[in-house]
Amino acid sequence: MITKTAMTAAEATAAELDALGVEHLFLMTGRDNTLWIALQKMGIRQVLARTEAAAVYMADGYARVTGRPTFTYGAYGPGAANVAGALAEPYWSSSPVIAMCSAMRRLDRFRSEYQELDQLPLFQSVTKWGVEVATASQLPRFIRESARRSLTGTPGPIYLGVPGDIYEESMVDFKAPERGAPLEMPLTRPAPTEAQAETIVEAILAAERPVLLAGNGIHQSDAYDALLRFAERLAIPVVTSVAGKGSIRETHELSLGTAGRYSRRYANEALQAADLILALGTGLGGMVTDSYKLIPPSARLIHVAIDPDVIGQNFPTEIGVLADARAFLESGLRATARLTRELTNRREPANGRSTKGQTANGNGTGNGNGHATNGHDGNGHASNGHASNGHGDALPEASRAHAAWLELLSGKRRNWNTARIELASHDGTDARPMRQESLMAGLNELLDDDAIVCADTGYSSAWAGGLLELRRAGRSFFRADGSLGWSFAGGLGAQMAAPDRQVVSIIGDGGFAYQMADVETAVRLGLPTITVILNNGTLAFEAHVQTLLYDHLVPEVDDFLDVDYGRVATDLGATGVRVTNAPDFRRALRTALRREGPTVIDAVIDREAIAPVTRYDRVRSREL
Repeated sequence: MITKTAMTAAEATAAELDALGVEHLFLMTGRDNTLWIALQKMGIRQVLARTEAAAVYMADGYARVTGRPTFTYGAYGPGAANVAGALAEPYWSSSPVIAMCSAMRRLDRFRSEYQELDQLPLFQSVTKWGVEVATASQLPRFIRESARRSLTGTPGPIYLGVPGDIYEESMVDFKAPERGAPLEMPLTRPAPTEAQAETIVEAILAAERPVLLAGNGIHQSDAYDALLRFAERLAIPVVTSVAGKGSIRETHELSLGTAGRYSRRYANEALQAADLILALGTGLGGMVTDSYKLIPPSARLIHVAIDPDVIGQNFPTEIGVLADARAFLESGLRATARLTRELTNRREPANGRSTKGQTANGNGTGNGNGHATNGHDGNGHASNGHASNGHGDALPEASRAHAAWLELLSGKRRNWNTARIELASHDGTDARPMRQESLMAGLNELLDDDAIVCADTGYSSAWAGGLLELRRAGRSFFRADGSLGWSFAGGLGAQMAAPDRQVVSIIGDGGFAYQMADVETAVRLGLPTITVILNNGTLAFEAHVQTLLYDHLVPEVDDFLDVDYGRVATDLGATGVRVTNAPDFRRALRTALRREGPTVIDAVIDREAIAPVTRYDRVRSREL
């Protein structure tokens, strides 16, 4: 029931946010005290960070886990400018963060008032949409519209500017809405036509070396089950972008891990050797294609995306489909079932008996008709989708090639794992520095299957994205798309969104120092986040570029003092510990997983170890 009542615009704002299912507002406090009071009375938790950037990153982490519009705040002028600078991260990651910032009071605009800025232009390049409220009556509608627009098409951030004097105005005719189900991604699911889906399935079945490249769109459309069934039915190997990591469990036989600049070497090799690439839920930008080198001109490219602007933007595309990832996969599964039935009917004689063993049943189980399989051969290995016709007959030429392709990729993965295990043995116990592979091995061993990992930009994303093995598909791995220091504050927001799940932030010493003050925020809020600092005392990516590509190190722009960040964290009220070897790291991690408050593990690592990135491929061979 909708009730009509008189209230202030601040109270109306609180009512609108409550109706949208908003539970938190992430902020660095400014001037709008009537709003803080109204939100408190409504029961919306106001989460105070130490900086506007940290508030934005917390909102971003929260939004990525929930898939729901998440609101943050900065005061007009410098506060709003800081929000705009930090909003680049949710913009790059397609995260539905709404910057509901204050704006200069209407009667004081353009009068050289203290801290006034023209804020709309500040937000134009980091938002999908921006608007400033002119009257109190507009405010409820713009709040709802901001939430809606943050989720339409490709999700992304919104700027909503509210002059502070508006919050104190009375709204006599305001109709307080009832609370409904929270808005979640996606609002719409555009789907391919049946003909498009069948054409794509037929192309995959005809290919000898197909690869499915999955991106962030799998997460945004909750397409995990559909992706798994599609990959198994067609026996197509899956690589992911770093943003798409977790689209499929990485222990699955058809999962090849991450591709692109931060990647597993064999996953990149699979893309380069493919004769057909189905790019699904990715923009095929520079990161996932390693500066546009991984999509070979000889490969047939099928690109399915919800953003029409990215289809054909960087590569010649044989088939482009505007569709939601899950809607496409479900259509593809139906198309596979139809094609299977048609093939079965063509093979059955008049008496209704199959001459090729068991017929297809459309449920994705292996049946020997040359098409559908469940991705396994009964021995825990990937099957090839064409390997048997029920009587051991000779395989068609394309089927033999497909089987050989999957066996080749399986061998490459085994070799990669062997190299990874050997590098992880450099664990700091034998007078050699502890390598990062040994830390990732400890995380793989001890974290729950549904643990959330937030990785910082640069090497932190490359180490975690390449080496962690996610044992369950889902929204469980998030990376900074370029903002140094994001993962610590992003992890705090992720923990608030998922209080019953383990949350680990992986970050370098340079990135941690960006957000170090918010250790106090984690303590104040009682968040049991675990922060693993890859501490090599330098900005290692920069240092390695200088030494390997320029043969000239510039330490004054790279190196820091040796800071014990475990002790710093302890002084800020958290549990802090410094480790120099993998056994001590495992002990610290086990203890941290049992604690109720935040833990910072300062892990001293090998500064010469080079992450699994492609940046130096022309001058050295990658270990992984």
